[in-house]
Amino acid sequence: MKNKYKTSLENLFKFSLYASIAIGATALLFIILSIVSFSASFPQEVTTSFLILTIIFIVLLGADVGFILFCQKRIYNDNLFATIKNNLTSLKNMKKPSIIHNDERLITDFKDLNELLETTINICNQTIVYNKIKDYNEIGIEFIDGSEHVCSYQSLTKHIPDLILGNEMFRCAFVDLYYEVGKNAKMGEDTDKQLINTIIRELKYKNILIAKHNSPNPGFLVYIPYFESISQIEEEIDLLLRNLSIIQATEIGQEVVMCKAAMVAYPYSEITDIMSDLRYAIKQNKILSIFLPPYQAKQNDNLLQSTMNLANVTRFLQKFASLSFDEKDISNNSKKINKVLNQVADYYGFDTSGLIYYSDTQEKYEVVHEYSVPGTTLFAKGESINKDFINAIDRVKDEDLSYYFSSREHVNSLLASFLDYYMISSGQFYVIRDTNKIYGLVYFLNRNKSINLDAYLREGLLTFSYFISSYSREILTRMAARHADVRFNDIVRITNTKLYSIDKTTNRLVYVSDALKDLAPSIDLKLPCHKALFGLDAPCKDCPLLSRNRKVSLINNVKQEIRVGIKHSEDDTVIMIVDDHNEKSVSKDRFDPELLINSYSSFINRIDNVFIDHTNGYVLYLRLDNVKDIVEKYGNEGYSSIIKDFTTKIINNLPHIGNIYLYREDVLALIIPEANRNTIIDDVEKIYLISKEVYFDEISEMLNISYITNKYPEQYKSSVDFIKASDKKLLSKNKLNKSDYLYFTETGYSRQASREAFFLDVIDASFVKDTFGVRLQPEINTYHRIVGAETFIRLTDNYRNMTLPTGEIIAVGEKHGKITLITDALVNTIGNLYRDNGYQVFKTRGLETISINTNIDFIDNDQLLDKLGSLAKSYMVPKDFMGLEFSEEDVYKHKEDFMFIAKKIRNCDVTIIVDHYTGNKLSIEQLKQYGVTKIKFDYQLIKNITLYKSDLERVQYLSRAASDVGIKPVLIGIETPLQYDLVKDTCGDFLAQGELFCSPIEPSELITTLNKMNR
Repeated sequence: MKNKYKTSLENLFKFSLYASIAIGATALLFIILSIVSFSASFPQEVTTSFLILTIIFIVLLGADVGFILFCQKRIYNDNLFATIKNNLTSLKNMKKPSIIHNDERLITDFKDLNELLETTINICNQTIVYNKIKDYNEIGIEFIDGSEHVCSYQSLTKHIPDLILGNEMFRCAFVDLYYEVGKNAKMGEDTDKQLINTIIRELKYKNILIAKHNSPNPGFLVYIPYFESISQIEEEIDLLLRNLSIIQATEIGQEVVMCKAAMVAYPYSEITDIMSDLRYAIKQNKILSIFLPPYQAKQNDNLLQSTMNLANVTRFLQKFASLSFDEKDISNNSKKINKVLNQVADYYGFDTSGLIYYSDTQEKYEVVHEYSVPGTTLFAKGESINKDFINAIDRVKDEDLSYYFSSREHVNSLLASFLDYYMISSGQFYVIRDTNKIYGLVYFLNRNKSINLDAYLREGLLTFSYFISSYSREILTRMAARHADVRFNDIVRITNTKLYSIDKTTNRLVYVSDALKDLAPSIDLKLPCHKALFGLDAPCKDCPLLSRNRKVSLINNVKQEIRVGIKHSEDDTVIMIVDDHNEKSVSKDRFDPELLINSYSSFINRIDNVFIDHTNGYVLYLRLDNVKDIVEKYGNEGYSSIIKDFTTKIINNLPHIGNIYLYREDVLALIIPEANRNTIIDDVEKIYLISKEVYFDEISEMLNISYITNKYPEQYKSSVDFIKASDKKLLSKNKLNKSDYLYFTETGYSRQASREAFFLDVIDASFVKDTFGVRLQPEINTYHRIVGAETFIRLTDNYRNMTLPTGEIIAVGEKHGKITLITDALVNTIGNLYRDNGYQVFKTRGLETISINTNIDFIDNDQLLDKLGSLAKSYMVPKDFMGLEFSEEDVYKHKEDFMFIAKKIRNCDVTIIVDHYTGNKLSIEQLKQYGVTKIKFDYQLIKNITLYKSDLERVQYLSRAASDVGIKPVLIGIETPLQYDLVKDTCGDFLAQGELFCSPIEPSELITTLNKMNR
């Protein structure tokens, strides 16, 4: 019934208009007639009638005007028009429109308009509008003093959403460059301008914004509108920091303050989290802190869904969904991959695309797929690719395994020379790798043109690369698995071996060999083994998997012996071996000579051949001393499984040991030809580590082993004499009775099989009996004079006639609390050296300090500090002649307490030196506050200065910065003239250690060396 009251807004307006015109015209006519009647002296009755009608029409006219002003104005202007106007404003501000008043009794247009508004609201929920920023002033950035780059900090932080959404590349960075100076310290205007000019000059990005701030530390917030890769921008900021140091006035003078940097990036950080993530990065307190939270794949659903390019790109993903392959048809698989590479490269506009894989057989990286536009071929299929090139890409890649560069000028320095060699201008690499190995690359490249892709197009290309790499790897994996299956089946068929494999959980048959099928042709692979082989409805109670012993059963009325063949904890299946049962055979043997290791008879044959061929070497016997305990704990099959795991790991980790032989039930034998003492000791140390981590059903177990050697041919005339002597030695447990010991029976020498335990024995013996040795590594100044020396421990393995690695000695000492013992002995050595040679000799020859390495954890030892404090009194050692060296990592871990520790050391008149310094953990200013007098650069940093410009520039900068505050830099590992030439004129006043100047010397040679070099 309501519908009969409805009318349209248009009809209402028409009716109102026509009525107004008609009433107005009639009223006007009656007014004219009334005037005429008065002037024409019409009868009084006629004149009165005209007058009354005129008044009536004037009232109607007033009512019509009132209706227009009050009713139509309320409906049209105050409701409909105002609502539309407000909704347009909401849409402009990217807000939802509102529903207007719904009065269905009045007009139908309200209902139609509401429906349109609901549709608009739904569209707004799925869409966002963004515009490329052409002028920063449009979004309200307030520039300072008419600059193109310098703006106010408040306007920059306020308009972060506008900057990101207005950036057509959707990939930008925010960098905070700050200085850790005093709370009241301020940088002058001249300093500000100089630093800002340096930032603009070094970063070389168009349209960067720079805003100065003073909280929490003075510095600059920099907005970089676009960056290529994380490694590239990290390299650029790292280089920038070296040119941003400032001089700060302090109470005691001036000091150099290094600039630090923190960086976050969109789309890694969400738009609303940029500043909070930046504050978190600053708290990491590194020279360069780059914080990249997990990539925000759904940063803004609306933006992602409405990006036209990404919407177009998604059609390619459908091709991957239907992509299938056949491991038997390699050529067809290659065509499919080439087709997809072709389509993706064409869509993005790349000249060439392809896939590089590592060939295990040829040990090289080679091109397996290549697509290119005619005339732009980059690589030929099968071409070998430089391994250094692959490694360089792996080193500079981003966390998503890709490396993108839009042009040659935006390339990391590590890649520059390679790209020039191959004439590559732009593109993207995707690294295919696992934890330890690089399998290859997916590449999309251009020869002579640049390419600009926004973050979402790059994300699409990254997705393609991932799919292509996964698809190709699956092809290779399937092919390898198929070939392995074929080889396995061929071997089993040729040897006529009866075996089957079962699923651990369900006992369902997974595989049955042909020989077993011949015995029982009706075996059904769909059934569990107890049903298919033995006709039982439940699992066998004496199943070898449960009983850990072999079982004898009838298979097709033939008595067979079943045992566990191969069982790995990480596999879902178990291989069971089936043998014809022989009543006279011993089914409880602990080893399976055929499948586990070579038999004793094979060992005899090998020894016979050794003596016939007159070769030299060792036989290493592994006597398993806890066999009984393991058998009682795990049973025969469990013990067999442990030995299989043990021998497999030996073969995998010691490939030069070809075969392992079963000498007797508790002894394994390894024949190692052309071996010497060093070889045997190295092998035993590795086997010892393996023996302490073997497994049975994911349970870790340790084997206790005596390692007994017998050298051949030695004094033995024949293999028979050798075997008899070996039996005698193995049986004499009264002499060779220590497990985990190595016995050289031909010399009577024995030692710990564990390398760590042996080192510990050497430390105890050397430092308690005072038999350790010392070497001094001279420190040379720029005039090639010795001004200092570092003390190295020299412990010797006399049996092998070799010096043990100092680093391992220190590591073992730290682990077992021997550092105090070592340090105390070295302190006495330095004291005795000074006392014996006298102050005058060192003073006249210019030797200023001798230092030793130690660890902060042991500095609180009162005895050590007392020893340091008594040096001057006991040995007449002058102040600061002795130094203690701590690694940068060690100081960093104790930085909260090191100020107090350093004060205690300085009170003993001992200098403090920081070793293995990189600048990544501690700043030069912090070291100065601790009272450090020398820093020794990390060897790896010096080693790479001839390879990487960034490492050279870092050494140069840190050396100059240290010299400026009175800390002497020491460059460790100067071994070539080229290294020295690179640093001699650019690192200021420094010291050097290395083979180029002087090798480590004995203390007895010190005076002679001083007289020779310090004339």
